[in-house]
Order: sequence, then structure tokens, then C-alpha cells
Amino acid sequence: MDIDTQQGSYFPQVLLHRKALSASPTLHIPLIRDFGHCENMSGKPRRRGGAFGNGNGTARGSQSAGASTGSGSSEAPPDLSRLSLGPSNIPTAVDGSWLQMAPPVTPPARRPVPGDLVDPKMFSKLLEDIRKYAKTAEFPLRKMFHTTRASVYTNHFALKLDPKLPLYQYEIKGMPTNMGKRKKKALVDALINKTGFLRSHQAEFVTDFRSLIISWVQFPEETLDPTPVHYRDDREDEEAIVLELAYNGVVDTQLPREYSEGKAEPTERTRKALTVIECALNLVISKAMNHRDSFSLRANKIFVTSGHSPLGSSLCAMRGYFYSIRPGMGQILLNLNACTSAFYNPILVSQFVSDRKTFKNEAAGFAALRGVRVQLMYDPKHSGKQPRSNASTIAARIKTIIAEGGPCDEQGFTLKEGGKMTIKDHFEKTYKMRLQFPKSSAVNCGTRENAMWYPPEVLQILPYQLLKGRLPEALLSDMIEVACHHPADGRALIEHEGLVLMGCHNGKGFAPFRACPPILIDPRMLKVPAAELPIPTVTYGGAASKNRAAVKDGKWNLAGRTFLQQGSIKLKLFIIFSPEGGPLPGDSLKLFTEGFVENARTYGMTSHTVVGGKTSRVFTSLEVAEEVFNEAKSKGANFVLLVLSKKNTVAYSILKDLADRKYALQSQCAVYKLDKFGLPFGDQQWGNLMMKVNLKAGGTNHTNADVSKVLANTLILGADVTHPGPGALLGTPSIAAIVGSVDQHGGKFLGSMRLQPRDSACEDIKDVKGMVSERIRAWFIHFKKLPANILYYRDGVSDSQYAQVRDGELPQIRAAFKEAAKTCNVMNNKFKLTAVVVAKRHHVRFMPGTDDPNYAKLDPRKEANGNCKPGTLVDTVVTSPYFSDFYLQSHDGIKGTAIPAHYFQLTYKLCYTYVRATRAVSYAPPAYYADRLCERGRIYLRDFLTPDPQSTLKQAHSQKQDEVKKALQAAREARYKHLRTEVTEGKKTWLRKSAAEKEQEQRDERRVEDVVRAWTFEQATPVFYSAEVAKNPWAEWVGQTMFWM
Repeated sequence: MDIDTQQGSYFPQVLLHRKALSASPTLHIPLIRDFGHCENMSGKPRRRGGAFGNGNGTARGSQSAGASTGSGSSEAPPDLSRLSLGPSNIPTAVDGSWLQMAPPVTPPARRPVPGDLVDPKMFSKLLEDIRKYAKTAEFPLRKMFHTTRASVYTNHFALKLDPKLPLYQYEIKGMPTNMGKRKKKALVDALINKTGFLRSHQAEFVTDFRSLIISWVQFPEETLDPTPVHYRDDREDEEAIVLELAYNGVVDTQLPREYSEGKAEPTERTRKALTVIECALNLVISKAMNHRDSFSLRANKIFVTSGHSPLGSSLCAMRGYFYSIRPGMGQILLNLNACTSAFYNPILVSQFVSDRKTFKNEAAGFAALRGVRVQLMYDPKHSGKQPRSNASTIAARIKTIIAEGGPCDEQGFTLKEGGKMTIKDHFEKTYKMRLQFPKSSAVNCGTRENAMWYPPEVLQILPYQLLKGRLPEALLSDMIEVACHHPADGRALIEHEGLVLMGCHNGKGFAPFRACPPILIDPRMLKVPAAELPIPTVTYGGAASKNRAAVKDGKWNLAGRTFLQQGSIKLKLFIIFSPEGGPLPGDSLKLFTEGFVENARTYGMTSHTVVGGKTSRVFTSLEVAEEVFNEAKSKGANFVLLVLSKKNTVAYSILKDLADRKYALQSQCAVYKLDKFGLPFGDQQWGNLMMKVNLKAGGTNHTNADVSKVLANTLILGADVTHPGPGALLGTPSIAAIVGSVDQHGGKFLGSMRLQPRDSACEDIKDVKGMVSERIRAWFIHFKKLPANILYYRDGVSDSQYAQVRDGELPQIRAAFKEAAKTCNVMNNKFKLTAVVVAKRHHVRFMPGTDDPNYAKLDPRKEANGNCKPGTLVDTVVTSPYFSDFYLQSHDGIKGTAIPAHYFQLTYKLCYTYVRATRAVSYAPPAYYADRLCERGRIYLRDFLTPDPQSTLKQAHSQKQDEVKKALQAAREARYKHLRTEVTEGKKTWLRKSAAEKEQEQRDERRVEDVVRAWTFEQATPVFYSAEVAKNPWAEWVGQTMFWM
């Protein structure tokens, strides 16, 4: 995990203030991206099947060859004594994959490899070369580069493609669309093994095991013949799946080089062609990976098998690397970045779900395990006379968790011969195994329709599986400690572990990757020209001689300042103390109240009063919270302040939901820690709290003088969309938000929010027009005129979706302006529109050179933490050869490596106006505010985004899904049952479905999703819009401030 830096469009200072805003709508392409992600691992195909029980209740259990029994209150780890061992003496699962993780290894030491500075002279010629594309280019072309007087290292490496080794592309045809990744991989493996040429030339091609093969030798014609394959070697008697290869031509490896040199026309057609080529090259380079010491779970990421650190007892943090090939400026580049992800520890399921330091209850533990693969720690019964095949053994022992059921001593199934038996009794009778935890919930490892129940204490979680869903809150701080690297350590990881895993060793000059001869790399990190922008002036209220803060390393001190503008709302506070660790000293509430009033005056807020307060029970019950809110309202409060003894997501969510929507109150949550004097807060905590209070009174905390000159006639918008993540109910909507400035200081924004159906194929905001109309009218109310310029910061858009913003959202902004002009009775409706795409979730990093004093700072907690200076700007080498993009690191990373962003002077200065901090932030505050407003919207939908497995909503959702599925299944039975043909091979007989029935099954699966999505959206809409206002989900009075900050 890294700290944000910004990437953004490049314009010179004068152009940004004048010409950029004068271009009638233009789209600048900045990238503000995050540094650090985590992903997953793939292994050998593990098949499903077999169990001791099923949904119909057929018992298929027998004696266990390796099951262990035990008694006592503490749970023993699984008995691994009789398991087979791999080459590293690590126990292996029945499918040959590891059952335990490899012993951890320490990260590499710092040994920076020096590199040569990229010659900046080439860039002037590039500007001349691209001028001829000005009329046909997708987006505005860059016109100049910033003057550079410094240099930084970046996590990029120069690549070349061997012209003597063309890349041949083949499409895999016939792959079923509704088949899982493991089965698809097994089918492609079978195709390779059954095709002689492929089997003997595996070192000369690479596949994604889904639809594509890239080879540096051309396949003979007979290789392209249709080939029947099975995904299991013991299922030869079942209907085969016919796969065939289709030759799609030679990959155009010249286009990336031509594009990087400014010799290719920068059109949409070129961009789409490059995307295909980049995917092919990224697939090819994956051939170079060291698969003994690393694993990959998805494209463009590898993880180190020994790179794990504990996160509590149930999870671990896994060290890995992201890699991507794409054209830079003047050359093709490899971007390589260290990343960290959370994985499951290979422990028993019973141990996992009983971990109360990580999960609040057993249900929460099981919710985190759905879809996780496990191995049975005993041998289930085999009813056949012949020994099990390897595939059958894997299917019988390797399972996937579907859901939990009732307690093992209550959960039952129907026996084959009739009658019922509980899971507990079954194991005692069949396996002579006395369950240690008979009250634990049984685990379904079959399907919803055909359940197969197991005790959690006999299921071992397989290692190297990526955590599904969000990391539990209890482990967030531990994850940050593991994931944040000092820039020098991050560089060491990339140079001495990441490159090595990719089959490349330190040296000078170009050399081919191991096992991947078509691609050559110079294994020295690129050193690129950089500019250092001057530090902006931060201004507060009070006398001119005292209102300027001294800024150092992107930070300043609030002490002795008064806020720029006191809010016009007179707050009447009701203070709630909610201790979780027992009662507080009797005068704590009184001392806190006095401290609040005193500090409010210190910062220039003299009109606020405290109307009451109380110590409440733990604020995690809706009934308790409403009781307190009613008391606050009865005393005339318009602001509630909840003070907790520690962070509590549930209490925070209840506070914000009730305050925003039901009671129409401003609200704030604070966490106190008693200092040596027994007081809850110190000066720093009070200052932080006062900034937030002033915002909710409608005030402005500070500004930047240069910003004020522009914002007097410019409306700044920020927009973002947040989508439901793993674990959310199917069909949970997305939330879109747009914020807009309402003052000339950049210190006050108001917001709009809409719910919209989740469309995986599109990131666009549906109701841009409606929300921007609201923001323009709010700007008009403040300034008594319409803005001459609109600057639109758009967050949450990938590189391939810039055209969607240009074609789908900018026309809506123009339509909103026209509508607002008519509503405000303004005749002149002309304005200038500029869009800046803020790309913050990227893997570009910059580090100072070894001769920079910041490099030697070892302690990331020190003031200089090894990052480049705030204001570092890079607009060459790693940027687009054509378009106005750049990376700007506007802030000083608190921890880890700061993330740069793509855009410039005004944006840089806006980063010093972030309303609730005394430091510059990593990317444009308008986009930041929109992102935070979306997060507030997630609170309103929390029951859909993180549903309680036992909740009425979750059960109704499952019931709806089952109803639709059963209805469609019944319709298929009636329509196709008589069309099935009986097939007998050997001793096996089954009914074969027709091709039409299989196609209908796929259509029905999509139909189930569509119906359930529509049902969920229908349920979510009234929950989200529960306030009285029709458009936005919060009370109108609350929306007159930056209540979400």
C-alpha cells in the first residue's frame, strides 16, 4: 500500500489559468492514481465433486483413513503427519498444490542500481512531430513541456521487442462461456496435452487459459483442427467439449514503438489497437515469471510464495508485484510496482470462524469464507469397486464453501435408505469421530440446491487464496504497517525481488527475459527529468501580518491562527459521550464541554453554544441512538457531537444516517484519548475538531491567494462514482456524486448525489445534468451571476473511458448550464468548459536519486521520509507522447511512497486548500470531496453493501433468487425434458441435454441475475431516498454545508 500521489494533465501556468479555460470544451487527461494493490494466485486445477451427504440427504460417508479425533476446549491444528510432502518439504494437498505456505523470507536490502538520465533533448522534436495530428487527435495535444531542473527515479524500465521473433496470435474457440476459471484452465491443459505440436513446444508460447494463445513460432495447420477434450481425465464417458484454434495474424509490435515516437495517428482506432497489443505483450511477459517462487491469480500481478506476514491469526499480508507494458514517450516501458494483498491463512475453518479478534461473530467469519476452497482432512467414502482416479480423489477432497447452516448437532440430511441424521451423529457413526465443536455451524460445500454438509473442524483452508471482500476493520492498522514501504525499501523490492521473479537480473544494457526471448529489458530503473513547483501561500483570517502560515514539506501549523471565515450558522451543540471501556470520571463531560467552548473562541468561532450533553450506552443500537437524538432535539440542538473511546464503524454509521436524513442535524464524531492531565484532547486534536465544526457551520478554514483570483468567475466541479464491492447483494446500485464550489476561496463546496443501477460495462454518471444544474444554481445564489468557466474534475475513470466523459458527460454539463441560465433568467449562456480526469489508482512511483538528501532518511516517521519533495512534476518519459498529461506529487506522504497525479498549477495550488487538514493532499480536493461524499452515500446503503447474513433483507434476497431460479428451471424441464437422449457407455447411463437446452440454461442464468438486480434496485431506492427531499438523500438544511467532511 502506498500513499497517494497525483497524475494529471499537463499545462503551463499561464495556459492553465487562461488558455486551458479558454478552450471551448477541452478534455485534459491527468492521472491521479493509487500506488499499491493486491491480488490472487492460481494453482493446478482442483475439481469439485463427491461428499458424504447431499441436498437430497443421500449419505455417502465411510471410515476415514486419516481423520483425527480429539477432545478438550482448545482446538488442535490439523494433523499433517501423513500428508505427502512437496519438493520443499511442504505438505501438499491431494491435487499437488501446497497445503501450507512456504516459510517466509525477509525483503531484499537496499542496493540501489544507478541509471542514466533520459536525454530531454528528444522531447522538443516530439512536439514538432505531433503537430500534424492536431485536427484528428482524440484529445487536445500537448503544446509545451515544463522547464526541468531536477531528476527523479521512476519504477519504469525501457523495453525493446525483438523484430526477428514475430508474435503469432491464436484464438481458442468453443470454450463454454458459463464455465469457471479452473475448468477452463483444465480444458486448455487438455488441449495442449492432446495436441502433439503444442505439447512439445510449450516453451515457445503462452496462453491466458481462456481465449488466447500468443506464440513466437507459427503453428502448423494440423494444430488448428478441432479437438474434443474433457476437463477431468476420469470423465471420458461424458460429452466432450470441442476446442479449436483460429489464427488471428501477427501481433503488430511496431505500433507501440511508433506511438511512443509520435509517428502514429492518435485516434480512437489507434488507442483500441494499442489496448489489444498491450494485453498480448503483458501475456507474453508472464512467460518469464519464476513460477517456483511466485504465483499469479489474475493478469498483470504476481505474488511471492514466501512473501507473507501475519495479519492476526486468520489472515496474512502477501507481498507481490504489478507489471504492465505500454508505450511511454520515446520508448516502450515496463511499469513494475510492489503491492500487498490480504490472503487467507491455511487453518481449519473452525479456527477461522472462532477468531474474535478479527470477526465479531461466527456469521461474520463464515461470510468472509464464501467461495473459499478447502480440503477435507479425512478420506470420504468411495462406493466404487475400482480405486479412485486422481481426478476423483481431488473432487472428493477439494471443496468450495457455499454457505453455513445450522449447528452440527442439529443440521441434518436425508439418508439414502430413508430417515434423517445430523452431521454430528453421522461423523460419530461413520468415522468414529467425536466432534470437538458440535454447536458450530455446519458448512455447505455443495450447491444451494444440492447441499453437502461438513463440520468446520474437518475443513482445511487451502493457502494462497486472496481475501474476498473488504479487510476487517480490526486489521487495517496492521495492514498499513506491512504494506507501507519507505521509498528506498520499495525500490529495493522492485530491483532485487520483482525483477528477479520476472526472470531478469541487474546489469547494463538490453537483454532478453528468461523464457521470454521476444522481449528485451534494460534492468536499470529510469531516471527522468522533473520540475519542482514553488510552495503556495496558505492564508487564514485575522490581520494581514499574521494570517500567512509557514509551509514546509507540504505541511503547516494551525496554532495561533483563526479561520478565514466563521460559519454563518449558529451551532447549538449536544455532546454525547459513549465510552466502551467503562464509565468515565464524573467531570469528563464537563471538562470536554468547557474545552470545546474555549477552543472554538481560539479559532474565531464565538457564536456557538452547548445546549446539553449526556453519557450514553454504547452507541451501536438504533433504539439507543434515537433516544439520544430525541433528547437533543428537545433541547433545541442543531448539531450533535458523538465522542467515542475508540473507532466504531457501526456507531459512526448510525450517527451519520440519523443526523443527515431523519433528524436534519449537523453531526461530528470524535475519538478521545485521555492525556497525562486526564483531559480527552490535546491542542492538535482540538484544532482538527474545530476545522470540521467550522465547515458544518458553513465557514471556510483557509485559502490560497492565487486560487482566489481564478475562482471569482470559475465554478469547480468534482465528480465520482462508487460501486458495490464483493459481498454486496447482487444488484446493489452504484452511487454517483458531484460537488461544486460556492466561494472564491476554494474552501466551500456543496454536493449532489444520485443512485444508479450498477452497469459493469460502464463507469459513466447517468444524471450529470441534474446534479450539475443544482451546483450551478448554488453558485449563482452566492455570486449573483453565472460562472464564465467550469472546471470539471472527474475521478474514477480508467484510461479507456476518457471518451465516455467527453461524449457522455460534457454534453450534459453544457445542457445543465443552458437550463440553469434559463431558470436564473440570464440571457448570456456562454461559458468555457475544461475537464480534468483525475487518475489516482495507478502504479507510477517516483523516488529521489541516491544523491538526494531525502533518500537517506530511514525513518518514515521523520519529517523528511524519503519521498520526492511536494511539488515534484514529471511531464515526460512516462507520460503520453501526444496528450496533455503529467504526474504531480503535491503532498508529502505520511507513510510509504507518495503517489503522483497528472495535472498542474491550479490543481497543485488547490491541493493546499483541502478543508480539513493542515497539509497538502495527494490530488485535487474537488475530486477528493466527491469521493468522500460517495462514501457517505455508502452509509445510507450499508445494509445492501455489507448485509448481515441473518438479516431479513439478506434472506428475502436469497428467497427471491431461489424463486426465480426454480421457476425458470421448471419451465426448462417442461420444455426440454422429452428432448433429452439416453446415453449408455459401459456401466454408466445418463440423459444428455440438447444444445438448445444448454443455451437456454445460459440465458436463464442471465435472466436470474437481471430479475434479482431489478428487485434489489427497487428495494434500495426507497431506503436511499428516505429523506423528505426528492433529489438528494439528505435533509435540505443539512445539505447547505459540507456536512460529509
